[in-house]
Amino acid sequence: MRRFTIAPERIDRGRVVFDRDESRHLSRVLRLRPGDTVLAVDGSGREYTVRLETVGDGATGTVLGFAECRTESPIRITLIQAVPKGDKMESIVRASTGRARA
Repeated sequence: MRRFTIAPERIDRGRVVFDRDESRHLSRVLRLRPGDTVLAVDGSGREYTVRLETVGDGATGTVLGFAECRTESPIRITLIQAVPKGDKMESIVRASTGRARA
């Protein structure tokens, strides 16, 4: 099943509204149709099963159910890094932790 990450405010009273890029991906890339089911993760630990109602420029869906999902990977990783020259350490830390530049 396809999984999408959405902002929590895009879920309201059992309805999900996908943004423009997600809607395009649903309709043109994946070629999903109304009635198909996808997973929507809101970033706060919930994973929603969503049945698509409309697909196109503004895709919407109905929440069929949700489950609490793990936010951390069960895989333990150890990163070993030598001290780099110059100011490269900051970008190495960002890349290894998934933190975007503010």
